[in-house]
Amino acid sequence: FARVLATFGRVPMFYYLLHILAIHMAALVVTLLREGSIHPDWYASAPFTFLPPKHRWTLELLYLVWAIVVAILYFPCRWFAGLKDLHRVGWWKYV
Repeated sequence: FARVLATFGRVPMFYYLLHILAIHMAALVVTLLREGSIHPDWYASAPFTFLPPKHRWTLELLYLVWAIVVAILYFPCRWFAGLKDLHRVGWWKYV
């Protein structure tokens, strides 16, 4: 478990930038599966503050989606951490 966390810690900016895209994509997929459509007005600005109660996610669903996104992001983060170790480019230490 510590190695998994260390992997994310070795590429913090890469994870941060990638997680924004991944969370938005996951939100679109979950909304499509739950609602049958994407509702682009909900995702046009962030944060969308008014959402009808019947369309809100439960806490369990939110944690499930979060865990899946973090598990998926582990693999590109591990790849990029290996790439950083292989090629010592000066500015990559900030990514």
